[in-house]
Amino acid sequence: MGPIISVRRPHVDVRMSRLNRNNSGRYFACSSRGEVDFLMDGGLFDETWLTDSFHFEPCGYSVNAIKADFYSTVHVTPQKAFSYASFETNYCKALDVTVQALLSIFAPGELDIVVHVPALLEKNVGYVMGGLDKVLSMFNLISQISEEKHGYKILFMRYSLNFSTLKINKL
Repeated sequence: MGPIISVRRPHVDVRMSRLNRNNSGRYFACSSRGEVDFLMDGGLFDETWLTDSFHFEPCGYSVNAIKADFYSTVHVTPQKAFSYASFETNYCKALDVTVQALLSIFAPGELDIVVHVPALLEKNVGYVMGGLDKVLSMFNLISQISEEKHGYKILFMRYSLNFSTLKINKL
């Protein structure tokens, strides 16, 4: 038997909290229609992804998606007192587009982004992160940590919605 070869790819975790109630309310079990379609319409997946999803009682939702050697997962906990959604993927193409889709779908008040890039591919950090500044222009960067562990360059960024940038329509 030959050596086991591990393919190290960049992967990204996006953890969102303080979700917009209008957006997260659809993840209560009584509204169990078409969430995968909703996520597809929002730009997270397309018909080339194989998906499997589950509704939890009384609320919550998870979907796992695969496409060739890539995976994505979405988990939603929509409770009123604490709403939370997470997205994880090793499909790091157009991360700015993916994060924009997540912001549109969940409208979080806070989010953390954790990017893991194999140290051998560290020069690709800029490629993976490209365009995020523009997408996150309505958020304040609260903290940022960068370190190397277990052969990965790890970037952690915490953002909070900047309410002064929001446009409020007056009646």
